[in-house]
Amino acid sequence: MFRIFLLLAAGCAFASERTIPFSGGEVAGFAVAGSKLYVWGDGAHEIDLPSGHTRRIADGRFAEGGCVLDDGLVVNATTPRQLEWIRLRDGKPFIIDTGVDTRDAIAADLLGHHGVLLIHKRQQVRFYDVPSRMRDRWQETELYTIYTPSTEGGLVIADIDGDGLPDLLCGNYWMKSPTSFELPWREYAIDTWNEDEGSAMLRLAWSEPVRVAGQRDVRPSRVAWFERATDPKQLWTAHPLEGIERGVGGILFSGRDLIVAERDAPGRVLLFRRTAEGFAAPRELARTNNLIGIAAYNNQDLLMIEKNKLILLRHSEFN
Repeated sequence: MFRIFLLLAAGCAFASERTIPFSGGEVAGFAVAGSKLYVWGDGAHEIDLPSGHTRRIADGRFAEGGCVLDDGLVVNATTPRQLEWIRLRDGKPFIIDTGVDTRDAIAADLLGHHGVLLIHKRQQVRFYDVPSRMRDRWQETELYTIYTPSTEGGLVIADIDGDGLPDLLCGNYWMKSPTSFELPWREYAIDTWNEDEGSAMLRLAWSEPVRVAGQRDVRPSRVAWFERATDPKQLWTAHPLEGIERGVGGILFSGRDLIVAERDAPGRVLLFRRTAEGFAAPRELARTNNLIGIAAYNNQDLLMIEKNKLILLRHSEFN
């Protein structure tokens, strides 16, 4: 049983709780679009956050990576292993490509092309163009393959060097955008977290000129904010955020402040206030169990998605 908990904060205690039962298995991935939350794992479901109403979009088994794209949901099916776009209005699936294995997929507009950007098998950055008329098999373009001792995770679009073009944050690297889609991308290391296979499987957040990275799969987990170098093609200066021990389930900025959520139970959701020197010592906002991830809602509230429930934390609790 999957449940939604809507928690209304009052000081340091929760004044009321609303529980909405939801029939389904464990959640593997999620995406937020406006007032809708989409979750997938054992099937794919749409949740209307204001009302709590849920509906099943599709059957099947789906892995972590996915996103909302146009009027559909991009998901990574596991049996058989393939990337699908599921039309929301009727649940009809279209096969984007077969054999795809991704933990990171985001909707993207790159240099006049519209589609989905992902990391295939934790090392190959790919882009799939949305076809002008929906069909199976989308045009795939390989942007870059990263060869390091560690697999790579975390994917963000950002203008890193200030030239107005859509660069990428990808694992330990940033990738400089060419001036046109047909030209090659260039890769530059931000850090050297690549000692072990999982060292560069990261959660990432960006608020210019700061990049925050936390390890998903390594215990204890390194988490740091990185100060962009004057020449961003050189290694950036790392400033550790101490005390994260149970893996990183999510990182995001709330305004200038930073929220980091631990992945394993009993996990903490921590607020780091932005200061002139970096970030202050953290304050605990909440506890979680088996966290899948966190997301902003209504530009300020916080969604905490676990394997079996959803918690909405009101922004007033951050104060």
